[in-house]
Amino acid sequence: MGAWANGKAAHAPGALPRAFLAPPAIDADAVHPDNAAF
Repeated sequence: MGAWANGKAAHAPGALPRAFLAPPAIDADAVHPDNAAF
């Protein structure tokens, strides 16, 4: 989680706070457009 979240945060600054505010969103984020770069 840590390395994934850090890399995601570098790509999309909003990703890290979103993960902290709504942990379940991490599962849905697997198909989120923000994840396309990875």
